[in-house]
Amino acid sequence: SGWISRNDSGIKRTLNLGDVLKMSDKVLVMLGNRVQLALDHQCKNMIQVEEGSSFTLSSVSPVRISLERGKIFSLLDDLPSESRFTVETPTAVVVLLGTQCQINTNGVESNILVYRGLVEVRGRTLDGDVTEAVFLTAGSKTSVTEAGQAPKSAVKMNDKENQEIAAVLENAENTRQTLEPAQVQSWISEKPSSSASRNDPASESSDEKIKSGKRLVVLL
Repeated sequence: SGWISRNDSGIKRTLNLGDVLKMSDKVLVMLGNRVQLALDHQCKNMIQVEEGSSFTLSSVSPVRISLERGKIFSLLDDLPSESRFTVETPTAVVVLLGTQCQINTNGVESNILVYRGLVEVRGRTLDGDVTEAVFLTAGSKTSVTEAGQAPKSAVKMNDKENQEIAAVLENAENTRQTLEPAQVQSWISEKPSSSASRNDPASESSDEKIKSGKRLVVLL
């Protein structure tokens, strides 16, 4: 499915079902595979990462993913109102406000497509500064073609783009049917190791993380 590189060990290993990601973990999804991540035991909030993608979990609380290259689908259908989920690419900062969307990048150009909900998109410079925001609603898309550029004005997605989410939703539903919520909860509620606490300054108790949806568990 994919490889995970953990800074505190310096070792790259295969991702396994039930792995809990922690801050600074870097994941590479192998060709011909995909990786699913869940934020809650009922899998109402999921992320699907497509083949060839590379990302780093930059922050756990709030969740912030740095997508260096590849494609991510978000299925965030039941985020707590206080939660914030952000995806950064080399040229864009995307804030997901409880939504279904796609974010893809080749390492320079970033494309954001929204199937449901509301998304805030800003361009970013190589130094991390951001531009003014463009807000996307269902059925719209934008792109950022280079660092420091503001997102283009929102335009409508075409039929082919609109249909891309169907297979992702089917995969998510198959996962929900296959995994028992109690099993997923046992992974999410597993107490982090001491090294995880050292690497994550925002480390919280297991119960707090379950309530607020701030742990990412690998479902494959």
